[in-house]
Formats: sequence, structure tokens, C-alpha cells
Amino acid sequence: METEFLDRFKAKKFEDIVNLDLNNNLKSVTYFEFFPKLINLKSLILSNNSFEQVPPIECLKSLEELYVRNVKITQLGSEGTKNYITKVKNLENLKHYVSIGSKFDSTTINDYIICYLKKLETINFKKISPEERDKSVSNIKAIREKQILTNSPSNKPKAIPLTSSSPTIDKKRPNINPLSSQQAVIKNPPKQQIIVSGAKVAPSPSPKNTLKSNPPPNLKLKNTPTNLTTTVAPPKKVDFRIDNNNNSSNNNSNNNNLIQAIKLLINNISSIEELKLIEEEVKKREKMF
Repeated sequence: METEFLDRFKAKKFEDIVNLDLNNNLKSVTYFEFFPKLINLKSLILSNNSFEQVPPIECLKSLEELYVRNVKITQLGSEGTKNYITKVKNLENLKHYVSIGSKFDSTTINDYIICYLKKLETINFKKISPEERDKSVSNIKAIREKQILTNSPSNKPKAIPLTSSSPTIDKKRPNINPLSSQQAVIKNPPKQQIIVSGAKVAPSPSPKNTLKSNPPPNLKLKNTPTNLTTTVAPPKKVDFRIDNNNNSSNNNSNNNNLIQAIKLLINNISSIEELKLIEEEVKKREKMF
């Protein structure tokens, strides 16, 4: 292949080739592998050809003239355009550039080439004036500023934090701990209003049930009668209504009664068996709620 290439262009070695004309040549792609050896090439004509990728012209450091008229690249795209500009940018000695009718013939690409190649004298057979060079530099500067603004983190959409919804009150069944009700140990408790998160719970006037039970023989309570009578109120229907008047005196009285009842139970426990029996009794009352 090397011999065929040298014979075609009438050269004994690659260093002797100064001008390379591959205009409308179907074998142009097969010759690309010899480009790195053409260290003295001054002029390259690739016009009227179709390539799949951008030719490897970046290795032609001595190139002064490049002609790519009516060249088609099947796999160009945005990345191919950037690749082409990068390759042409490496041709620091390029003086004349022609790309009329090709995929590379655009104002933006020409501005990049003029901006990068300081020795470039003509583009598409037109001499580059100082004013045109300054205009190309301004255009590239504007494009870069736009890209910086587009890629700036401040212009990216901010993620909206997920906020937890406000707590809601289950109106079907309020979460009331059965152990917190003093009615399990106090007979005939006074009527009270329970305030839950600004809502007043009005007790229903349902009749009370009296539960009488005798303690097991193993359970011995201190200072208590043999028969233990416990009054347990049935679950109350809860009516949620907003009450701005908070009766703090009733709450304090109820809390004191509850504390006294808890102290009475604790003082009467004398063994682990009694504690287990009380736990069983508490579980039975939890089922009533």
C-alpha cells in the first residue's frame, strides 16, 4: 500500500510529498493512515468526497492550504463539529482555508478558525481584514459567555424540598392511652374536658358500668378490703370542637387525682406475682377501649 501511494504521487519517500490532491478520490480514506508521515505537506485537497468521520488532519503541522469544498461527513453532529474545530486549530501554519458547500461551512465554525489561527490570511477565497478578525473574536466571546451563563449553577432549577404535611387528628378514634384515664381507679370521677391540640373533647353522658372482681388468692393487697371494686367507664365518643377557653384549674385537679391513684397502686405491690396480675388486669381493660 505504501508503494502504491508513493507511486501514485510520484515520490520516493513520504517526506518528498508537498502537495496532495485527493479531490473526488474514492481511496482517500485508505490514505489517511499515511498522514502522520507527511511531515512536509503544504497543500491538501479533500474536496468532493464523503467521509464517515473527520479526517486526521491535525497531524499535518506544516500544512498551509486546506481545501474541503463539498465534503460530506455522515457522522458529524455537535461532537463531530467540535472535533473538526479542534483538529483545524492544531494547524498553526495554515494560511488559506476553503470550505464552501461542505458541512464545515458555517459562520460559527469560520469564526472559531479565524480566532484560533493567527496566521490565516484568507477564508473561502476572501482576505481576512483586521475588522473581520476582531468581529470573529467578539462573536466567539459572546458564545462562550452564553455557555457560561447556561451552565452556571444559579441558572439551574432548584429542587423544591418536600415539606411534611401538618398533623391531622383522627376523628374516628382518638389515640387515648387507657392507663391515662383515672376512671380505672377512682369511683365516680368528676366530669372533665380534655384539650387535645386546641380541640376540646366533650365526654358523652353514657351510663357507667361497674365491674366487680375478687382478687386471686395469691394477690395480697396492703390496707385494702378483700373485695376490690373497680369502676371503669366505657370508651367515650369524642367530639372535636375548637375551644379557645382552656380550663387550666380542672386539668390540675385531674392530674393530682391521677397521681394519687398511681401512688396507691405502687404502694400496694408486694411481690412480682402481684405485678404480673396487675399487668394482666390492665391488658383486659385495654381490650375494652
